[in-house]
Amino acid sequence: MSASPLTPGAPAPDFALAATASGREVRPGSGRPLVLVFHAQNAAFAVDRLNREVRKRYPSPGELTVASVVDLSLVPPFFRPSARMALDMSYRQAAASLPREADPADYVVILADWTGRVTRDYGASGAYLVPVVVVVAGDGTVLGRHSGTNLAATTLELLEGV
Repeated sequence: MSASPLTPGAPAPDFALAATASGREVRPGSGRPLVLVFHAQNAAFAVDRLNREVRKRYPSPGELTVASVVDLSLVPPFFRPSARMALDMSYRQAAASLPREADPADYVVILADWTGRVTRDYGASGAYLVPVVVVVAGDGTVLGRHSGTNLAATTLELLEGV
């Protein structure tokens, strides 16, 4: 009997997505922990708070990657240029809030999931209602998953073993 892909200790589902604006490739198992935050625009405040709290403990982008994953699978091809513009605008807004010396590409990582595969593989299809956080170790194993309240505190607890 095989373990669920999101069972702590099991390998995380593989993917490679390019970050909005920077084009940097993000994938699990890159050697550093990965915090994936699946959410819709209505949860941007909670995700910003999570990012700020995690960065208080892990200020260097070399320590871990925090990435927002946005499921855009329902966006018809005709409207994708508009969706890309909205993602770029979100990137610029988040980048503007960073300290002057910070490279936005290191701290603002927005991943467009155009097919919805990554969102489904990580069990986050309902993230348009409530954000879902999945923490993956540097070796690509799942450390845990959380949805609901206390996103920042639970994410930090999941990262304690890293």
